[in-house]
Amino acid sequence: MPVTVTVENEVNQFMEKKGNTLTISRADVKSCCFVYEDTEINYKPPKGSNYDFIEQNGLSIYVEKGMYFKDNHLTIGLSGMGPFKTVYVEGLDRF
Repeated sequence: MPVTVTVENEVNQFMEKKGNTLTISRADVKSCCFVYEDTEINYKPPKGSNYDFIEQNGLSIYVEKGMYFKDNHLTIGLSGMGPFKTVYVEGLDRF
């Protein structure tokens, strides 16, 4: 089943400055007691072919295959202020 995406309004304007390309990859975060899955965001196309491609509102989104999202849906939003703005992804199914 394909992943559906919701892109919050302010993301499109921010991504125009970044080239309208967003790559979402898996990142394993290690702590002292366990490892958990999170997302890594990159503003360039992926180098490999292990990604699903989604185009929405002029934004090219690459999602690494094998990532699972709650109800097969992810939300892309923007956080931070001024030069510290960054894109975030919600909906990762960690368990």
